[in-house]
Amino acid sequence: MKTYLLSDLKPIPEFFKEKFASLENEPRSYPSRDEAEIYKAVISGRTKLETIIVIEDMLKGKNRINKKYVMWVRTERCSLIQEKVNRYIRDNNSACQSEAEKMAKEKKIEVWEAYDLLMRRWRNRFLNEYQQRMGNPQNWVKKKKELTRDRFYYQIERIYDMPSPWKHWDYRNTVVQTCIMTQNGQTTFISGGSGSSGQRENHSRYGFLFARCQNKGIDIPTHILVYDDHNKFRYLMSSKSLLLSSHDLGSNYTISSEERKRILKNIPLLHVNLGLWGEDRQFRIEIGKES
Repeated sequence: MKTYLLSDLKPIPEFFKEKFASLENEPRSYPSRDEAEIYKAVISGRTKLETIIVIEDMLKGKNRINKKYVMWVRTERCSLIQEKVNRYIRDNNSACQSEAEKMAKEKKIEVWEAYDLLMRRWRNRFLNEYQQRMGNPQNWVKKKKELTRDRFYYQIERIYDMPSPWKHWDYRNTVVQTCIMTQNGQTTFISGGSGSSGQRENHSRYGFLFARCQNKGIDIPTHILVYDDHNKFRYLMSSKSLLLSSHDLGSNYTISSEERKRILKNIPLLHVNLGLWGEDRQFRIEIGKES
């Protein structure tokens, strides 16, 4: 297992600046072919593969409140009484659905319209229950306003300034691996990470596909970048052969443990520790084969 620290990062080399520019000109696109078709095209030499791993470092110190890097975002929330109705529907989902379907049939309306009518009914019922518990009518006026007013909260969000294909970076990701496929001068790319079920599936599906190609002797260059706490890309290294991010590799994708072990036997995996744990709390990137 080889370990890299933030001190190992270097400025973006010239060849990668050119790669950035070429990706910027490509449309945000996804492969329409299935895995078997891509695999055949790669083995035959018609399609070339490459990957870029981007690791997001956390904002540190004063950067966490610097308006250059973060912004305050107002997020709307439903009222307290509506929150109670939503919780009631969640906890009694089957019964609520049956009631809505029954009402929709009786009134000859859509099910979603029936849900609207039922939510109004439940909201009034819960308000009546609150009112009955209030002894003083004057107190109820104040309490009703508190229960029915719309709410909001503010939260800090990081400002990202990335080129394609990471313009729409999902803050839930620590690592994103972008798989690049080039055929007949046309480049197609797809990114996978941990941020959503779709991203996890992309990372697993194309990660194992690329690994299968690498196992056939098709070298797949991999480049590793870090998006640092000043919103700048830094360069770590390039490998002539495939490296895969270990983060959620295999999630939202059906593969047996035996098959996974066979495919990844000779593929180095990348692990990231942001420094939140451990005695020295130091950012680490570790690369090594799965045991």
